[in-house]
Amino acid sequence: MCVIIDTVCFPKVFDPTNAQHERFQPVFAWVMDGGGSIVFGGTKYRTEICERIRRFGRLLVDLERKNRLVRLNDSRVDATEAKLKELEPCKEFNDAHIVAMVIVSKCCVVCTDDIESLPYLADRRFYPRGTKPPHVYHAKDHAGLCCGKYMADICRARPAVSHGPNKRKPKARPKAAHGNTRRRRR
Repeated sequence: MCVIIDTVCFPKVFDPTNAQHERFQPVFAWVMDGGGSIVFGGTKYRTEICERIRRFGRLLVDLERKNRLVRLNDSRVDATEAKLKELEPCKEFNDAHIVAMVIVSKCCVVCTDDIESLPYLADRRFYPRGTKPPHVYHAKDHAGLCCGKYMADICRARPAVSHGPNKRKPKARPKAAHGNTRRRRR
């Protein structure tokens, strides 16, 4: 699955000392060790990431190195967000940028704890034909969403890169030239 993680949930997903981390541990495991990716984009989302969760900056860099961070075109997300705000000017609709990321990426899963945003995420009038409202992960019971079945095309095209000492292939030994072979003495 590729997932859009609401900034409210970032500490719950990625901070093991957070009291609610256990609920979001399957998302953490899928992104860090499975085949998951985080979809990321738009000016408002980027601003929220910078303001609220500076301590996760290194994590985002590591995820990008592992090809687990899918960056969307900010101007496309911002333009889609503006259209959504015109369609629904209600002040309670404060997560239009999340819906815009779903529309631009066709991401199938949103991880959020913001109960007020759920009706807007499910509102079919926001989504163009062919784009379904996303599934919402907000409890450990939703661990079934952490699988390849919910992978959007934008994430399938980006295979994850594994790094680390246990993942490297051993170097090949050079072959001996025909004239330099020595026999062992017994």
